[in-house]
Amino acid sequence: MPPTAVPPHPPHGVLRCDDLAAGTALLFADAARPARSVVEARTLDAVVPALERVQAAVAAGSWAVGFVAYEGAPALDPALVTREPGPGVPLVWFALTDAPRAAPVVPPATGTRGWTAGAWTADTDEAQHAAAVTGVRERIARGETYQVNLTLRLSAPFDGDAGALYADLVHGQRGRTARCSSWPAARRW
Repeated sequence: MPPTAVPPHPPHGVLRCDDLAAGTALLFADAARPARSVVEARTLDAVVPALERVQAAVAAGSWAVGFVAYEGAPALDPALVTREPGPGVPLVWFALTDAPRAAPVVPPATGTRGWTAGAWTADTDEAQHAAAVTGVRERIARGETYQVNLTLRLSAPFDGDAGALYADLVHGQRGRTARCSSWPAARRW
């Protein structure tokens, strides 16, 4: 496996951003340079303090890479209502890293595929999704909102080399940019 690829199950965390148009990549964390630390919040009252820790770390020179889940929004504005977060998924999660280093774009996977994935399943069925769309349209018609991001969660069983899957996706989809984030904690989400 090339040294810039993503290991099958990295114990240290990996974050890379590949820019196929430019032919370069940025590595924020890998085996040679693991993240300095991780900031995580799992309750609404922990969201703002976690973001303040991230902001302080960035002000001190760290790079922060992560997310604030939609379900964390009520911590920032109590008027926002969301559904319950997925089991085990944090409301805030950021890796604090050194500045990224340049690397070549992840090479195409070679040899046997090295991974398998099962059928995708959604967390809602067709009738539930249709009802949600109808509800969104009704809210728009009543003027309660002008835009809604209606999503559903998909999952599939996976086994094998996550780096080979990432390389296959990067080179198969041929998008301008691609991101790969793999952290030990994420496997429990």
